[in-house]
Amino acid sequence: GAVIGNAGGYVLSGSGNQRTFTLPAGKVPGSYSVTYTAVVNANAKQGGDIRNLVVPSGGTTTGGPPPTCSSCSTNHVMAKPSVSYAKSTTGNSVRVGDEIDYKVVVKVSDAQTTAPVVISDTLGQGLQYVAGSAVGDLTVSSTNPLTLTLAAGKQPGTYSVTYRARVSNQASGTVVNRITGTGGGGNPPGCTPGASCDTSTPVVQSEVSYRKSTAAGQSAVKVGDEIEFTLHVDVRNSKNIGVVHLQDTLGQGLEFVRAQNNPNSWS
Repeated sequence: GAVIGNAGGYVLSGSGNQRTFTLPAGKVPGSYSVTYTAVVNANAKQGGDIRNLVVPSGGTTTGGPPPTCSSCSTNHVMAKPSVSYAKSTTGNSVRVGDEIDYKVVVKVSDAQTTAPVVISDTLGQGLQYVAGSAVGDLTVSSTNPLTLTLAAGKQPGTYSVTYRARVSNQASGTVVNRITGTGGGGNPPGCTPGASCDTSTPVVQSEVSYRKSTAAGQSAVKVGDEIEFTLHVDVRNSKNIGVVHLQDTLGQGLEFVRAQNNPNSWS
Protein backbone atom coordinates (compact mmCIF):
# COMPACT_ATOMS: atom_id res chain seq x y z
CA GLY A 1 0.00 0.00 0.00
CA ALA A 2 0.93 3.68 -0.19
CA VAL A 3 -0.22 7.12 0.96
CA ILE A 4 -2.04 8.68 -1.99
CA GLY A 5 -3.39 11.82 -0.34
CA ASN A 6 -2.11 13.81 2.67
CA ALA A 7 -3.71 17.22 2.69
CA GLY A 8 -3.59 17.30 6.48
CA GLY A 9 0.20 16.99 6.64
CA TYR A 10 0.24 13.81 8.69
CA VAL A 11 3.56 12.20 9.63
CA LEU A 12 3.64 8.47 8.87
CA SER A 13 5.48 5.96 11.07
CA GLY A 14 5.28 2.29 12.01
CA SER A 15 5.68 -0.85 9.90
CA GLY A 16 3.80 -3.94 8.81
CA ASN A 17 0.12 -3.79 9.63
CA GLN A 18 0.64 -1.31 12.54
CA ARG A 19 0.85 2.23 11.17
CA THR A 20 0.70 5.55 13.01
CA PHE A 21 -0.56 8.75 11.41
CA THR A 22 0.39 11.83 13.47
CA LEU A 23 -1.28 15.18 12.93
CA PRO A 24 1.15 17.88 14.11
CA ALA A 25 0.11 20.25 16.91
CA GLY A 26 -1.05 23.76 16.14
CA LYS A 27 -3.73 22.94 13.61
CA VAL A 28 -6.53 25.49 13.45
CA PRO A 29 -10.11 24.23 13.65
CA GLY A 30 -11.01 22.31 10.50
CA SER A 31 -10.94 18.86 8.91
CA TYR A 32 -7.67 17.13 8.06
CA SER A 33 -7.44 13.89 6.10
CA VAL A 34 -4.95 11.32 4.91
CA THR A 35 -5.71 8.64 2.31
CA TYR A 36 -3.80 5.40 1.79
CA THR A 37 -4.17 2.04 0.12
CA ALA A 38 -3.80 -1.48 1.53
CA VAL A 39 -3.52 -4.68 -0.48
CA VAL A 40 -5.58 -7.77 0.37
CA ASN A 41 -2.87 -10.43 0.54
CA ALA A 42 -3.07 -14.16 0.05
CA ASN A 43 -3.55 -14.83 3.78
CA ALA A 44 -7.08 -13.43 3.68
CA LYS A 45 -9.65 -16.21 4.06
CA GLN A 46 -13.16 -16.62 2.78
CA GLY A 47 -15.78 -16.30 5.52
CA GLY A 48 -13.78 -13.79 7.54
CA ASP A 49 -14.28 -10.05 7.28
CA ILE A 50 -11.36 -7.85 6.34
CA ARG A 51 -11.36 -5.36 9.23
CA ASN A 52 -9.48 -2.11 9.72
CA LEU A 53 -9.57 -0.33 13.12
CA VAL A 54 -8.17 3.06 14.13
CA VAL A 55 -7.61 4.11 17.77
CA PRO A 56 -7.09 7.87 18.36
CA SER A 57 -5.18 9.59 21.17
CA GLY A 58 -3.87 13.08 22.04
CA GLY A 59 -4.86 16.38 20.49
CA THR A 60 -5.93 18.14 23.72
CA THR A 61 -4.29 19.52 26.86
CA THR A 62 -3.74 17.35 29.90
CA GLY A 63 -7.09 16.57 31.46
CA GLY A 64 -8.99 17.65 28.36
CA PRO A 65 -11.54 15.49 26.56
CA PRO A 66 -10.10 12.65 24.45
CA PRO A 67 -10.69 12.59 20.70
CA THR A 68 -14.05 11.25 19.62
CA CYS A 69 -14.67 8.97 16.65
CA SER A 70 -17.85 8.68 14.58
CA SER A 71 -16.55 5.82 12.41
CA CYS A 72 -13.39 4.11 13.59
CA SER A 73 -13.51 0.73 11.78
CA THR A 74 -14.32 -0.72 8.37
CA ASN A 75 -15.33 -4.20 7.29
CA HIS A 76 -15.07 -5.83 3.88
CA VAL A 77 -16.51 -9.23 3.01
CA MET A 78 -13.88 -11.59 1.61
CA ALA A 79 -14.68 -13.13 -1.77
CA LYS A 80 -15.07 -16.87 -2.28
CA PRO A 81 -12.21 -18.75 -3.95
CA SER A 82 -12.45 -19.28 -7.69
CA VAL A 83 -10.99 -22.53 -9.05
CA SER A 84 -10.39 -23.67 -12.63
CA TYR A 85 -8.44 -26.54 -14.15
CA ALA A 86 -6.89 -27.67 -17.43
CA LYS A 87 -5.28 -30.75 -19.01
CA SER A 88 -2.49 -31.13 -21.56
CA THR A 89 -0.18 -33.79 -22.98
CA THR A 90 3.18 -33.91 -24.73
CA GLY A 91 2.05 -36.71 -27.03
CA ASN A 92 1.33 -35.72 -30.63
CA SER A 93 1.02 -39.35 -31.75
CA VAL A 94 1.71 -42.60 -29.92
CA ARG A 95 2.42 -46.28 -30.52
CA VAL A 96 1.55 -49.31 -28.46
CA GLY A 97 4.05 -49.51 -25.60
CA ASP A 98 4.74 -45.75 -25.53
CA GLU A 99 4.41 -43.72 -22.33
CA ILE A 100 2.67 -40.34 -22.52
CA ASP A 101 3.20 -37.41 -20.15
CA TYR A 102 0.00 -35.75 -18.95
CA LYS A 103 -0.18 -32.50 -16.98
CA VAL A 104 -3.10 -31.19 -14.91
CA VAL A 105 -3.04 -27.53 -13.82
CA VAL A 106 -5.32 -26.08 -11.13
CA LYS A 107 -5.64 -22.30 -10.83
CA VAL A 108 -6.86 -20.70 -7.57
CA SER A 109 -8.00 -17.06 -7.63
CA ASP A 110 -9.57 -14.45 -5.33
CA ALA A 111 -9.14 -16.27 -1.98
CA GLN A 112 -7.68 -19.30 -0.23
CA THR A 113 -9.46 -22.58 -0.82
CA THR A 114 -11.44 -23.83 2.17
CA ALA A 115 -11.97 -27.38 0.89
CA PRO A 116 -9.86 -29.80 -1.16
CA VAL A 117 -10.04 -29.54 -4.94
CA VAL A 118 -10.73 -33.02 -6.36
CA ILE A 119 -10.11 -33.77 -10.04
CA SER A 120 -11.55 -36.94 -11.58
CA ASP A 121 -9.23 -38.00 -14.40
CA THR A 122 -10.57 -40.70 -16.73
CA LEU A 123 -8.03 -42.63 -18.78
CA GLY A 124 -9.68 -43.83 -21.99
CA GLN A 125 -9.40 -47.27 -23.56
CA GLY A 126 -5.80 -48.24 -24.21
CA LEU A 127 -4.27 -46.11 -21.43
CA GLN A 128 -2.79 -47.44 -18.19
CA TYR A 129 -1.49 -45.24 -15.35
CA VAL A 130 2.21 -45.74 -14.63
CA ALA A 131 2.30 -46.21 -10.86
CA GLY A 132 4.64 -43.85 -9.01
CA SER A 133 5.08 -41.49 -11.95
CA ALA A 134 3.14 -38.52 -10.50
CA VAL A 135 5.20 -35.45 -9.57
CA GLY A 136 3.74 -32.15 -8.39
CA ASP A 137 1.32 -30.40 -6.03
CA LEU A 138 -1.60 -32.83 -6.27
CA THR A 139 -1.80 -36.39 -4.97
CA VAL A 140 -2.81 -39.04 -7.51
CA SER A 141 -4.61 -42.34 -6.90
CA SER A 142 -3.61 -45.37 -8.95
CA THR A 143 -7.03 -46.65 -10.05
CA ASN A 144 -8.96 -45.45 -13.10
CA PRO A 145 -10.63 -42.95 -13.00
CA LEU A 146 -7.67 -41.36 -11.25
CA THR A 147 -8.41 -39.06 -8.31
CA LEU A 148 -6.16 -35.98 -8.19
CA THR A 149 -6.41 -33.99 -4.95
CA LEU A 150 -5.20 -30.50 -4.07
CA ALA A 151 -5.34 -29.94 -0.30
CA ALA A 152 -7.49 -27.19 1.23
CA GLY A 153 -5.97 -23.88 2.33
CA LYS A 154 -4.15 -23.15 -0.92
CA GLN A 155 -3.50 -19.46 -1.58
CA PRO A 156 -4.26 -17.91 -4.98
CA GLY A 157 -1.79 -19.27 -7.51
CA THR A 158 -1.20 -22.10 -9.98
CA TYR A 159 -0.73 -25.72 -8.91
CA SER A 160 0.08 -28.68 -11.14
CA VAL A 161 0.91 -32.37 -11.32
CA THR A 162 2.49 -34.41 -14.12
CA TYR A 163 2.17 -38.17 -14.56
CA ARG A 164 2.65 -40.84 -17.23
CA ALA A 165 0.28 -43.31 -18.87
CA ARG A 166 1.29 -46.32 -20.95
CA VAL A 167 -0.39 -47.13 -24.28
CA SER A 168 -1.62 -50.73 -24.15
CA ASN A 169 -2.53 -53.10 -26.99
CA GLN A 170 -6.18 -52.14 -26.43
CA ALA A 171 -5.50 -48.75 -28.03
CA SER A 172 -6.81 -48.02 -31.50
CA GLY A 173 -7.62 -44.88 -33.44
CA THR A 174 -7.06 -42.34 -30.67
CA VAL A 175 -6.48 -42.49 -26.91
CA VAL A 176 -8.63 -40.04 -24.93
CA ASN A 177 -8.21 -38.52 -21.49
CA ARG A 178 -10.77 -36.29 -19.70
CA ILE A 179 -10.95 -34.43 -16.37
CA THR A 180 -13.73 -32.90 -14.26
CA GLY A 181 -13.36 -31.11 -10.92
CA THR A 182 -15.21 -30.38 -7.67
CA GLY A 183 -14.52 -28.66 -4.34
CA GLY A 184 -12.40 -25.69 -3.36
CA GLY A 185 -15.01 -24.04 -1.14
CA GLY A 186 -16.35 -21.51 -3.65
CA ASN A 187 -18.50 -21.84 -6.72
CA PRO A 188 -18.16 -25.17 -8.59
CA PRO A 189 -14.82 -25.20 -10.45
CA GLY A 190 -14.72 -25.43 -14.23
CA CYS A 191 -12.37 -25.72 -17.15
CA THR A 192 -9.97 -22.77 -17.46
CA PRO A 193 -11.21 -20.44 -20.22
CA GLY A 194 -9.21 -20.91 -23.39
CA ALA A 195 -7.68 -24.18 -22.14
CA SER A 196 -8.57 -27.83 -22.72
CA CYS A 197 -9.90 -30.35 -20.23
CA ASP A 198 -9.59 -33.39 -22.45
CA THR A 199 -6.92 -34.73 -24.77
CA SER A 200 -7.12 -36.91 -27.85
CA THR A 201 -3.91 -38.44 -29.19
CA PRO A 202 -3.74 -40.42 -32.47
CA VAL A 203 -2.43 -43.98 -32.26
CA VAL A 204 -0.03 -44.97 -35.03
CA GLN A 205 -1.24 -48.29 -36.41
CA SER A 206 1.13 -51.08 -37.36
CA GLU A 207 1.46 -52.15 -40.98
CA VAL A 208 2.16 -55.80 -41.74
CA SER A 209 3.40 -57.24 -45.06
CA TYR A 210 4.74 -60.67 -46.00
CA ARG A 211 6.58 -62.49 -48.77
CA LYS A 212 7.99 -65.92 -49.61
CA SER A 213 11.27 -66.94 -51.18
CA THR A 214 13.29 -70.04 -52.02
CA ALA A 215 16.98 -70.66 -51.68
CA ALA A 216 19.19 -69.55 -54.55
CA GLY A 217 19.93 -72.23 -57.18
CA GLN A 218 16.80 -74.29 -56.47
CA SER A 219 14.74 -73.31 -59.52
CA ALA A 220 15.04 -76.83 -60.99
CA VAL A 221 14.51 -79.86 -58.75
CA LYS A 222 14.17 -83.67 -59.01
CA VAL A 223 12.38 -86.25 -56.92
CA GLY A 224 13.98 -86.51 -53.48
CA ASP A 225 15.33 -82.98 -53.41
CA GLU A 226 14.55 -80.75 -50.45
CA ILE A 227 13.54 -77.22 -51.29
CA GLU A 228 14.15 -74.49 -48.73
CA PHE A 229 11.34 -71.95 -48.39
CA THR A 230 11.61 -68.78 -46.28
CA LEU A 231 8.62 -66.77 -45.07
CA HIS A 232 9.22 -63.09 -44.32
CA VAL A 233 6.90 -60.81 -42.30
CA ASP A 234 7.65 -57.10 -42.01
CA VAL A 235 6.04 -55.06 -39.19
CA ARG A 236 6.27 -51.29 -39.59
CA ASN A 237 5.33 -48.13 -37.68
CA SER A 238 4.17 -49.80 -34.46
CA LYS A 239 3.99 -53.12 -32.63
CA ASN A 240 1.54 -55.57 -34.11
CA ILE A 241 -1.38 -55.99 -31.73
CA GLY A 242 -2.62 -59.43 -32.81
CA VAL A 243 -1.02 -62.66 -33.93
CA VAL A 244 -0.02 -62.83 -37.62
CA HIS A 245 -1.19 -66.07 -39.28
CA LEU A 246 0.29 -67.21 -42.60
CA GLN A 247 -1.47 -70.10 -44.35
CA ASP A 248 1.11 -71.83 -46.52
CA THR A 249 -0.29 -74.37 -48.98
CA LEU A 250 2.22 -76.90 -50.34
CA GLY A 251 1.31 -77.84 -53.88
CA GLN A 252 1.05 -81.33 -55.36
CA GLY A 253 4.35 -83.13 -55.10
CA LEU A 254 5.56 -81.34 -51.97
CA GLU A 255 5.74 -82.73 -48.45
CA PHE A 256 6.64 -80.71 -45.34
CA VAL A 257 9.98 -81.80 -43.84
CA ARG A 258 10.86 -79.49 -40.94
CA ALA A 259 11.14 -75.85 -39.86
CA GLN A 260 14.60 -74.49 -39.28
CA ASN A 261 16.30 -71.16 -38.68
CA ASN A 262 13.45 -69.94 -36.47
CA PRO A 263 14.85 -67.11 -34.28
CA ASN A 264 11.45 -65.40 -33.97
CA SER A 265 9.59 -68.38 -32.49
CA TRP A 266 7.17 -69.14 -35.28
CA SER A 267 4.77 -71.94 -34.49
